[in-house]
Amino acid sequence: MQSEENRKPIPLGNCTFPEENFIDFVVLDGKKIIKLNTYRYLPPSTLKPIAVFVVFHGLNSHIGNNAHVAKALSEFGIITVGFDHRGFGKSEGNRGFIASIE
Repeated sequence: MQSEENRKPIPLGNCTFPEENFIDFVVLDGKKIIKLNTYRYLPPSTLKPIAVFVVFHGLNSHIGNNAHVAKALSEFGIITVGFDHRGFGKSEGNRGFIASIE
């Protein structure tokens, strides 16, 4: 099992999601319940939110790679939310394991 420090997403530039685990998100992995790490980027308090954008990461990645996109969208009043898939980023699960590409 990797330490929490090794699970930290590496942001692009100095941009990170300002909010983590804003919601409890769990999934069933076989017979075990695992927690997925969630992220949220809100618009500045001066803007009324106009939409919610849900972002998903690809293989061998994590949501932190999309923080710069979330930041840019927030400047237009868009809330961005996402999560690290099981075994990626800060989410629980076997590191990088994919049962099936389908």
